Formats: sequence, C-alpha cells, structure tokens
Amino acid sequence: MSESSELPSGDRRSRSVMPATESSLASDADKFDVARRIMSDLLPDLRQRAVVLGQLMKSVDFANTVAPNAWAVTLFPDGDFRLNVGQVETLIFHNCRFFRVLLAGAAGTPPLVGERFVACHYKSVPEPQCEFFGSIEEFESSKDQIQPNHMEFIRLAATTKSREPRAGTPHAHSHSAGLIAYATEFLRGIDGGAVDAWTADDDITRATDLPDDETERKAVIAARRGQGRFRDELLREWGGCAVTECSNGALLRASHIKPWRDSNNRERLSPDNGLLLSAHLDAAFDRGLISFADDGCLLIHSDRLSEDDARALGIHAGLRLRRVRPGHASNLAAHRKRHGFE
Repeated sequence: MSESSELPSGDRRSRSVMPATESSLASDADKFDVARRIMSDLLPDLRQRAVVLGQLMKSVDFANTVAPNAWAVTLFPDGDFRLNVGQVETLIFHNCRFFRVLLAGAAGTPPLVGERFVACHYKSVPEPQCEFFGSIEEFESSKDQIQPNHMEFIRLAATTKSREPRAGTPHAHSHSAGLIAYATEFLRGIDGGAVDAWTADDDITRATDLPDDETERKAVIAARRGQGRFRDELLREWGGCAVTECSNGALLRASHIKPWRDSNNRERLSPDNGLLLSAHLDAAFDRGLISFADDGCLLIHSDRLSEDDARALGIHAGLRLRRVRPGHASNLAAHRKRHGFE
C-alpha cells in the first residue's frame, strides 16, 4: 500500500488486507494473459469468478461515470486486487475468498446492521461510513444492502468537497489494464462459457425509457448486449473490425460510442453511435484507455495505458478507423471529452 493511500483511522485490518507496498506487484501483472491466468487459477469456479469480476466492473463502471480519471485497479501476483477511487481503497478482493467493500449511507436505505458491517472513517469521505468484510457467499447474501451504499461511497470518494470530479488518483501508475480487459471479456462470455454480463443486466433493469413496442424493446435490449439488429448493422457496414479488419465474429464486439445507459432508444440502435471492434480494442475503448480523433486516428490515454501495455496488446498511434461517418463525429467528440482526451 503506498504512503499516499488514505487509511481509516483506528482500523488496523485495512493495513493487513493488502501487501505493505506496491513493489511486490510483478512487472507483468497488468497484462491480459497474466490476469487471465491468475483469475482462472485462483477462481476456477465460474460462478464465483463471475461474482467477483462482476462486482469489480460494476464498481469501475460507476467510478468511471462519476470521475473518469480518478480511479485505478491494481492486480497483485497472488490474485488480490483493489479498486482505488481518489485516495481511498473502495473495493478489495483478498486471499481468493474475501471482499472488503467500503460503504456510505445512501439516501432511502435502512441502517446497515450485522457482524460483517464495521464502522470506519476516511477523512476525505463524509460520514456515515462503514465497511463490509466477508466471503463471496456472504457478499452475495448481503448485496442488496451493500450495492447502493457502496456506490454512494464511490461517488463521495470520486468527488471533492465542492462536488467536482477528482482529477486523478495517486495509484494511476499501478493501474492493471489487463485485469479490466480480461474481466470485460470474461463477463461477455469469451472465457469459460456463457456468463451473464452483469453490467448489461444492471443497465437494462434500471432503464425507465425502454420502448413499449415489444419488437423494438427486444432490439434495444439486445443492443446493450452487443447483439441483434445493432450488431447486424455494424457487421454489414464494417465487415470486420473498424480498425484491424479482423473478421472472426467470435472476436468482434458491437460497441456503443455513447454508452447505452446514457443514450435514448434511437441512439441505442443507431450505427452512428456504434463501432465494430476487436475485443481488446472494445475493452480499451469502453474504459477510456483509447479513443479516436475526428479523422479516425487512434488516441492513447497515456495515464491509463502504459507504453508496455499498449505494445503488448498491439495498440499504437499508427492505428486508425478505416473510415469515419459524419454521424460518428459528435459521439466521438463526446467520448474524448468524457474520458479526458480533450
């Protein structure tokens, strides 16, 4: 744990959950293949792996929405990982079994009670606060209580006292892009069989503006999963990856430029709001590690994706979209702004 991490006062357990320093992080621990090996070896049960990685990506997605530059995920060689938002460790997975989840009092939720909920105090986050510490199974049984309060803690950790998004995190240097890329692919069913995309299910459940027409409704829902009419139209338009020309359907993702959750139903189905990308480019684009200029040139967020990681994934500034439709321009500009490219 770096000296810039904020520790809760009076809480000794937080100091023992993770290694004392980040120097134990293997030089290749943020690579995709290493992340795949670590997670596969330590969590062979697909259901448990889906729970763990699903929660990680749910937390990351929310942090990314609140403050795109203020979070980082660190993967350690023993399989432990943590999500830092600002200076605070908001989510930790420890010893292949235990979650430590930071919580704040979300409006309209009952008090958190039980032996797994323990009070804590971080100076940069308003009270009340507590943490959950328990097994994967205990986490699952309590997740209805945990989720809204965890998201509230992330929101508070990601913003300043004046409620502005934080500009960064001191842990950006140890960000594990490979773990994010692997978790994204695993949850989309590439590794180990069909595993539900939890974040897609969450978006669909929360959506209040789905079409009344059943056919349109199914098309919009399928688009969130990168399937159906939306994918078919992108396949017809591009024929393969919009950058690499890879045509293997198993490796292609129908990606929204403007997130599905932030789009109206027309935008959710529009090819102007979509790119057909190889899986690794889709993961990087979705998390704001890369974007595209108006002329299609690939842009790399150097604070998020190191030169070594980019090289390992075959990502470089010489790549570009094969063409840019006029309708893409405003959505690409919004993506660049959202993820801090301009």
